[in-house]
Amino acid sequence: MIVIPKAIQSEIVRCAHEKDYFTARRIKENFKQKYHIPDLCTEIEKCIANCVKCILINKKAGKNEGFLYPIKENLSIFIT
Repeated sequence: MIVIPKAIQSEIVRCAHEKDYFTARRIKENFKQKYHIPDLCTEIEKCIANCVKCILINKKAGKNEGFLYPIKENLSIFIT
């Protein structure tokens, strides 16, 4: 088992993720067999959370933009 220095842990996780855009579970399974990285789950989650491609693919669908409706108040008080 290879112990990875703290300075390059995030870079190795990022490279593994970007190679095939693996999920967190799959990266963890592959790394636990070959490497020792303390707080591996945290490092993987941080990498995936900052991945632009993953963010765009998994963007959450919130409320869509709606139509604008006029205010039905007397607007003559605002006109001078």
